Amino acid sequence: MQRKAVPPTVLIKVEGADMQERLSRRVANAGYQAKQVRSSAEILDGLDRHQPAEALLWTIERSSAEAIRLLDRLRDRESDLCVILIGPELGAECVSECLRNGAFDYLVTPIRPGRMEESLQQGLHIRHSFREVQGLSAQLRTANQELGRERDSLQRLNHSLVLLNQLAHAMSGTHEADEIIRLVAERVPAILPYDVLRVTWRESERVWEYHANGMNRGTAPSNREVGSVSRATVVRSERPRRSGAFPGDETGVEAIEAPLLSRNEQIGGVRLERLHGKPFGPADREFMMTVATSLALSLANADAHRTLEEMAMKDGLTDLFNRRAFDRLLGQEIKAAERYRSPLCLLFGDVDHFKAINDRFGHPAGDVLLKEVAFLLTDSLREVDIVARYGGEEFAIILPRTDVASGTVLALRIRERIEGHVFMIEGATIHLTLSLGVAGLAPGSTRAREQLVDAADRALYDAKARGRNCVEVYEPASAHARASAYAQP
Repeated sequence: MQRKAVPPTVLIKVEGADMQERLSRRVANAGYQAKQVRSSAEILDGLDRHQPAEALLWTIERSSAEAIRLLDRLRDRESDLCVILIGPELGAECVSECLRNGAFDYLVTPIRPGRMEESLQQGLHIRHSFREVQGLSAQLRTANQELGRERDSLQRLNHSLVLLNQLAHAMSGTHEADEIIRLVAERVPAILPYDVLRVTWRESERVWEYHANGMNRGTAPSNREVGSVSRATVVRSERPRRSGAFPGDETGVEAIEAPLLSRNEQIGGVRLERLHGKPFGPADREFMMTVATSLALSLANADAHRTLEEMAMKDGLTDLFNRRAFDRLLGQEIKAAERYRSPLCLLFGDVDHFKAINDRFGHPAGDVLLKEVAFLLTDSLREVDIVARYGGEEFAIILPRTDVASGTVLALRIRERIEGHVFMIEGATIHLTLSLGVAGLAPGSTRAREQLVDAADRALYDAKARGRNCVEVYEPASAHARASAYAQP
């Protein structure tokens, strides 16, 4: 019988029985286990339990000093406890200090209905996502450690295994699967000559094929899988396959096969084939197993790295690039524009009056609208263009090989599309507008990235000041001159 999932435990430290009862009831109604605590020591002791609490509600009466001391101790213990502080209006500086020290949120009393539950849900969701990233990082470290141990053992072998060690070192230097296979194809013949190298990965989802005569194939689907074997196996045939043929065309071939294992499960295979020359022997089988082990670890490492990198670069709500990815991609595009002397345009867009939408319909409805805006932006761009969620309801669009005039035309088209689109929330029709700022890369700038971002931001500010729902172009010749292309809402 499947065990029922235990709801998350939320600790509550509150002064006053009435407040304690109200918070406990709201936490329980939200589907969590409420547990009352009396001191910081009791909270810290609970971290060592088998199933520690996941969140803490702490009410502040006059000073946040005790809460900040607890946050410092939680940080020292590397705790991921989601701490939400509740109290009177203490001023922006005090609240900022609490958030900098690790608090997830500060709720000012009186708390509107649903606000605490919403903060708890968001905080626990972020905590869960953070733990997933930690798990992927641990897998990545484990794969690297296993690859390092394998490399150390290869150093104790003969000259052939020294070459294999160099191959393993080269594979660990890249996280691109195609590059890993190319390294194997180019370096293995120095130790184990072959006519054809074939690799399948993830149940034949990807197939690589290399021929010693230069007739190579990259990744492609295949109807034929490398055999399911537990160790390297020699496969002999009396009729060699004709030179230059690809797998699936063979009438007979001598081959050696080995499984690619991940967590003791076969999820691929590697196969070497010879059309002419001496047969594969026992030493070749041992070498093949070593190659397969290193290759499987490298490909698994590449998969984990790619997954982690994608998570780190994407905004969780809109699936657009996030601010961190935007900064890196903008730097790359600026370097490319300077190198090839090509134009580069940057757009900043901000959804007008979005706070009023959130206040009226709630943040979940606002999230739905942001995702729809993100889709409209992406759908309006070329494949080479880059769109990112810059923060909140603000978006950034990088337009490679695009001058300011063309970028302005695109910005106007985007503005018109957002204004003309009918958004639906809970059966209600909502009309959104977008203010946009346009800036071009200034040639010869020593601080190109900072100046381009600042210029686009200034133009967006002007669009907001102009009355919103318009496009403003930054003119570097004068800090006060602006080429305005806007439409009144």
